[in-house]
Amino acid sequence: MPPKIDKKVEVPWYWDPGPEITRKTIGIYLAWKDYLFYDRAGRKIDEILTPYTALSTGDPDYPVLVYLYRDYPGAAYGVQWEGKMEDVFDGRIDGIWPVRLEGGTVLRRVTPVLYHAGVHRWFRADGKGMPRRMHVVEADGSGLWEVLGVQGTTRSELGRAFGKKDFFPDQVDLKAYPMEKTLTFTP
Repeated sequence: MPPKIDKKVEVPWYWDPGPEITRKTIGIYLAWKDYLFYDRAGRKIDEILTPYTALSTGDPDYPVLVYLYRDYPGAAYGVQWEGKMEDVFDGRIDGIWPVRLEGGTVLRRVTPVLYHAGVHRWFRADGKGMPRRMHVVEADGSGLWEVLGVQGTTRSELGRAFGKKDFFPDQVDLKAYPMEKTLTFTP
């Protein structure tokens, strides 16, 4: 975790694109099929969302690429929901996998998002083949909020901001599903 300090730090390679990125890219996914992470007791982890950096792409249609950190402190189980990404959540679990975190206590998903200049909207980028798309870190991104002046948020805060219900249950009965493999994540 970054050290606590009284003032913000200027970092030349960092640019905070602001809360619009988090709200517009993640907020619309609250009710869609996805996989989420739960703790050892089967309680849903309120993911911590931090827009980390923005880069110029050189593409006039998609001029800005932003990396969004999606952190799950204490992730112990991954829960996959049935359906396609475009489908509305139907409440059926496709599978549950135990998660082992090596070298840290927080599972981080890195989600790339692109700004479309023509329609003035943010979209998820593909990110296939991106190294360290999911990895383990020692502390969640909320420590950056104060140090770098980042405007981060959580999944539950986004739901409230958009007036949307998070359809994924707060608790999952872990004993009700067979667990065939363990997912191991490293730094």
